[in-house]
Parts: sequence; C-alpha cells; structure tokens
Amino acid sequence: MITLIAVLLSGGASWPASVPAMQAEITTACQNPDVMSEPGQVNFACAKGTQQILWVFALLSSSGNPQFADNKSGRMGLEPIAPAQGAEVAWSLNLHNPYDPMNPVDSLEVAARAINNIIGGASVITASGSPSVQPGLESYPANCVRYTGSPAITSRQGFPSVCSGLITTPGQQEALIEDVYKKWAVGATPQASGDAAVLFENSGNPGDPQVEAILRHLAATNL
Repeated sequence: MITLIAVLLSGGASWPASVPAMQAEITTACQNPDVMSEPGQVNFACAKGTQQILWVFALLSSSGNPQFADNKSGRMGLEPIAPAQGAEVAWSLNLHNPYDPMNPVDSLEVAARAINNIIGGASVITASGSPSVQPGLESYPANCVRYTGSPAITSRQGFPSVCSGLITTPGQQEALIEDVYKKWAVGATPQASGDAAVLFENSGNPGDPQVEAILRHLAATNL
C-alpha cells in the first residue's frame, strides 16, 4: 500500500512499482507454451497486445504482491484462487517445480492458463475418465455479438466453439475483459470488473483520471 500511495503523491503519472516487476515476471511466465487453452490454443493472456490482462488482474486482486495471503479464504499469491485449485491447473503446465502460489512466475502461469480457458474453453476429463469439452466465453453466440458484433461461431469436433469474428473496438474488448474478470475472480462486483476494463484499456496511460481513482481506491483497501 505504501508504494501505491507514494506513486500517487509524487505528482508523476506512473504505475505502482509492482507493475514493472510483474511485467518482467510475465515475460518469463509467458515463455511456457502450455499456458494456451487446450485444445483450442487460445492465448489472449500472453499475446503481445493483450498480456497486460495478467498484471491488471493481479493488481486488482493483490496489489501485485506475490506474498499476498488471505486467512479467511486461503488465497495466496497474485491470483484469486486457493493453492489447491492452482495446483490443479499447474499440473497441465509442466511446471518444473511443484506449484508455489507465492512464486509470482508460477502464479502468473496458472493465471494465464485459467484466463485462456475462460475465454476459449478447454477439454477436461470427467469423473468417469471420459473426455468432455468445456465451453468458454466465446462458445456462445450472444457473447460473440457482445465481443465481435456477430453471433457467428466456428465449431470443430472435439474443440470448444469460438467466435468467428474479431474483436475490433475498445468497447468490445472492454466487454470481454469485464466478463473474464467476473469468471476469474469469482464473486467480483460489477465495479471491480469495470475497473479491470478501465485499467486494461489504459495500460499505457496511468495518468488517466479513472485510473488514478482506481489506484487511490486500491491503496485505501489495504490489500
């Protein structure tokens, strides 16, 4: 919290010190090819033009503090899930060490895979041992209208459906970010998901008045 306040009072428009630290960690985390959704290979979370989603979401959920711990929920690290849930995701990422939620690179890799699965869907193994296709946000025509302006969907046997159209406007991108954040941070308020969209769209403009208001709010919450 001290870092957040110091940045805001310094007079210069810049992100908290945790952001450049996370950006460096994201560069490492995104070298893991297994963060893409499986089998659809969606990689919104680590694509060059959209990977700010990782530090934006982490900033909102933990102020970018990899040592964050919530005794009530059991959540640890940068992402809003308990260590046991993170470990369930991590096994598919071929992490070289057992999953450590306090390791920011591990945490960001798990977050990236989770975000990509939320968007693009994933294949899962059911309790009976048979494969099942789990739809993502882009598997529904109504969502595709919201994100691309068209209900058209591309479907392949054994793969989650995805929107045929492309996201072309800031408003469409904001809609996707809001919906992803609601799924990623279960129980997130509309205000929080809206804040995620604002920070994402202004990732290169920390002096935006809305951004500064969000950062002040984060500092006041004492994450």
